[in-house]
Amino acid sequence: MPFNPIGVLIRTALGTGARLGELLELSPKDIDFENNIIHIRNRVIRENLFTADGKKVDTYQIVLGPLKTHKRKRDIPINDITASLLRKYKLQQRSFLRNKNLVPTLVFPNDYNELWEPRDARAKERSHGKTKGNRIDSLFIFIS
Repeated sequence: MPFNPIGVLIRTALGTGARLGELLELSPKDIDFENNIIHIRNRVIRENLFTADGKKVDTYQIVLGPLKTHKRKRDIPINDITASLLRKYKLQQRSFLRNKNLVPTLVFPNDYNELWEPRDARAKERSHGKTKGNRIDSLFIFIS
């Protein structure tokens, strides 16, 4: 049975205490399965777009950016259950992408193998919780 990426994201958040933006930016190299550690090195940020003459455009793009301070760079230990879940998820990860030929560049990409916008991930999580009959939506928003 395939994993639901949002369910894995929620379980990883609960198992690690990591923030939503920290988990959304993880690349496969940020997870050290040998030592059961997740390395937090970047964050998801909204970058405003500008025209050639310097005027701000109403749209923005989601990009990986540096952490606000060097103190936010950290290593999070993960328990065996979370590590096992992430290993199994990694094996099925391509099945969640619209283009099955793409190699996932993130641990939790959206359907197009791109960064999630945090509010889109939260909305998807809420709908996942409702379809499963769970009351975890407010908990996940609280921890993120």
